[in-house]
Amino acid sequence: MENQYYYDQIMQLYGLSEMKNVVKKWGNVSRNLKFANDMPVILPNLLWVTKPGIGKSHFIRLLGEYLSAAKLMSFYGNVKSLEFSLDYCPDESDFSELRRLMRELDAATGYRGVFKGVLSIELDQWIDHFGSQHFKRLMTYLSGMDNTICIIFVIENADAKTCNELERVLAQYVRIDKVESDYPSVDDFLAYVIGWLASYEFKLEDDAVILLRSSIEFLRSNECFDGFKTLNLMCEDIVFEICAADDFDHDRVLSARELQAYSSSGVFVNRLKEMMHKRRIGFEMEPGGAR
Repeated sequence: MENQYYYDQIMQLYGLSEMKNVVKKWGNVSRNLKFANDMPVILPNLLWVTKPGIGKSHFIRLLGEYLSAAKLMSFYGNVKSLEFSLDYCPDESDFSELRRLMRELDAATGYRGVFKGVLSIELDQWIDHFGSQHFKRLMTYLSGMDNTICIIFVIENADAKTCNELERVLAQYVRIDKVESDYPSVDDFLAYVIGWLASYEFKLEDDAVILLRSSIEFLRSNECFDGFKTLNLMCEDIVFEICAADDFDHDRVLSARELQAYSSSGVFVNRLKEMMHKRRIGFEMEPGGAR
């Protein structure tokens, strides 16, 4: 069955155990709908407190496909899910972001009706402004669509006080469940990197595995870490540098010596830390600069 396919895809993702529990719960609803005499079931919206680079986009896409296949909600539009990052607008300015959101929702249906599906809204820029008039206008607008869309409010790296305040405000307008996700474990991240390199037929000697585990453990606890985005950059860099070497080893077995640049004190990590420092003091990197 199609819904089982997407359910399995979600359960195979690295980490995200709390969101997987939500999907399991909603799966129970899907299984038991036959006893509800065709009564509608309105899913709660979610406040997702998470980390950057945790795989949100992939999860949200799979969630939309699963909910559609499981017939847990109605869908209308060219896509099952839509992600939107809401830029901050002070009350004394025009609320242009609300109009932009409306345009995005209209465009998702080809301007042929009202979007029905999963809507993800990132609210990081609205920290300390959840009591503003513009935010109230946003929530009034979204609450009018509450029975036709499933909204996932996303906030990253926020403290407990901020998250509780946001949950309190959201609950005044819509049904809301809060879900908190941390990064996957070091073992999960290491398995991801090993699998990534294996797709290029690279194998790792034991000392290389130990080096990468140490590096990932260091990165995971560092503010320069951007989850899977950082690991993808590291894997891309490893493949390029290894393949660019004059003495390329065609047996594709990598040792710690060959991966020394990717150790916790190596060039790659130091370059990430330098970029993070530049961002903190106001030198924003151009798109692609992390490469």
